[in-house]
This record gives sequence, C-alpha cells and structure tokens, in this order.
Amino acid sequence: MKHLFIYILTLGTIFISCDSKKAVQAEYEKENINASETKINDSTKIFIDASKIDSMMLILDNDLKTVINNSDYITLADAVSTAEYDTRLNNSDIMIKMQAPDYTIIIYNTGKSNDESDWLMVWKENGRTKFKNKWYTLAEDKKADVYKLLDKYKENSN
Repeated sequence: MKHLFIYILTLGTIFISCDSKKAVQAEYEKENINASETKINDSTKIFIDASKIDSMMLILDNDLKTVINNSDYITLADAVSTAEYDTRLNNSDIMIKMQAPDYTIIIYNTGKSNDESDWLMVWKENGRTKFKNKWYTLAEDKKADVYKLLDKYKENSN
C-alpha cells in the first residue's frame, strides 16, 4: 500500500510539472511574438516587401543588367502585388511551350545572400508572371504600368 501511494504521488507530481511547463512556455511565446511577424501573407498574391529590398536589377536581352531605382522598384512591387494566382497552371501538370520572358528581374533582399535572391519573370504576350516558382496573371489595370516602367529601363540601356 505504501508503494502504491508513493507511485501515485510521483505520477501526480510529473503531470503537474508538465502542465506548468507548458503554461510557462505559452506565456513566454505570447510575450515574444512580434506584431510584424504575425502578419499572414495571402499565398495567392505576390508579396514583395519593398522595405527589405536592397536592390533590384533588370536583366536585358544581351545579358547586361541595369539597376532599377528605389522609387521605381517600390512602384513595381505595388503593381505586381495585385497579380492573381494562376490556379490552372499551378495545380496541374500542364506542360506549356516556354519562350524567354520579356523581362527578368532579380530582387536582392537585405540580409540575404545573392543565392537567396528572388527572381520575377514577366511575359507581355499573356500577362503572366512567375515568382518563387509560382505562376500569376497580372491585373488588367496594372499591366500597362508594369510594361511602361520596365520598357523605360530597356530603352535607356540601348
């Protein structure tokens, strides 16, 4: 009987200590959650945080690169963020005949290596973009703005 009592007391102590540890851990996590980290991004939209961009470069047809200036890459990030996720292309095994994109942009993010850079590709023909290996369709009202902005850099390089 004495051993049974000790056994029950030991099990009770273990369960009580585990519960308090979880409660303390939950409190700690609540205190350390940063408001900016709790923002959830819509996975069906392109999300480019312009405040974290170190630089943005446009790769031209002749493999030369031209730097996109700050105000333009903020405008570009805003315009591209309205693109819609292309469910048909992303959720199927459709093989499409690819041609080179009209514009290829490398986005260098602050605090990341060049290998971790994001690539944004834009095709004029069908208004499609590819970002982080996902297909999107540019919003009709933003297509002209995106093309005009990128054409400006293409023309200035010639």
